[in-house]
Amino acid sequence: MKYYLLTLSFFTISFFSIGQVGKQHFYDLTEEQVNYYIDSLNQLEFDNETDRITNEVDKSLIYSYYNDYQKAIVIMNDLILFHPKDYKLYHQRGNYHIESNHHQKAIRDFSTALIYAPDSAYVEILVNRAAAFSHIRQFDKAYNDLQKAYAKDSTDLGVLNNLGTVSDELGRKEESFIYFNKIIELDPTFMPGYLNLGFKYQLIGEHEMAIEQFNIVIENSQYLGLSLNNRAYSRLQLGDVKGAYEDVMKSLYVDDTNSYAFRNLALIYIEMKDYEKACEAIDESINKGFIPRYGNEIVDLKNKYCEISSTQ
Repeated sequence: MKYYLLTLSFFTISFFSIGQVGKQHFYDLTEEQVNYYIDSLNQLEFDNETDRITNEVDKSLIYSYYNDYQKAIVIMNDLILFHPKDYKLYHQRGNYHIESNHHQKAIRDFSTALIYAPDSAYVEILVNRAAAFSHIRQFDKAYNDLQKAYAKDSTDLGVLNNLGTVSDELGRKEESFIYFNKIIELDPTFMPGYLNLGFKYQLIGEHEMAIEQFNIVIENSQYLGLSLNNRAYSRLQLGDVKGAYEDVMKSLYVDDTNSYAFRNLALIYIEMKDYEKACEAIDESINKGFIPRYGNEIVDLKNKYCEISSTQ
């Protein structure tokens, strides 16, 4: 199974699988090459419908790689019009809807895909539908889908990882620990298991243990943006302000779109009593989309500390 990274909350990461065809073959193409490739695909003629579908799906994947999901969805719409019982087409279109933040549409497509899909495809589709439910914070429905997937394959790392994440969102703290530990037992090289286990230790205040988990991920050079940001928070809680600052800045160097990293940076500046820079980080966090993903905590920080900054 292939996985696509999906951040659900501050420290935890979850996965949903993407369609049968990946985007890898379109990496490193220039815009001119992409346009030439699509033009070439448009001129092809096919002896059978299967080849035509493959050609159209490839075109949609190119558009999706360049974030033009509307064109990708239009292609899938046309294919579904002529093949209304092809579960793979609904599944792929559902993935594009998730990518373009149309999660209700994604849920409908995944639900339709399940009607026509063979049993062997159920786990992948259920994991994707659970991701769509999670995006709109319907964690109970996500949990139900993942339990169905777990019943079909209790050793799938993606299913276990998602169950740990969603269980945590539902307040099933001990249950989430079980899933994350089972991941590491099954595959000690699966870094998201350590990353999420570290988050679990943070929740119970065991920051030394949390840092041990994040160190493993960092040493393996995986998920550096998330793991450095997470370690920064634990270091801050342990009073290592300098180490926390270094980690969060490295995290932002890797990924400057992480709104929670800017939130952590704000907390570090607050600890330093540099409220002006803290407010700059808070504003950046809001601009990066903190509120719709995580809630109004950042607004509370702004109201409390930015008023201090403005009066000094």
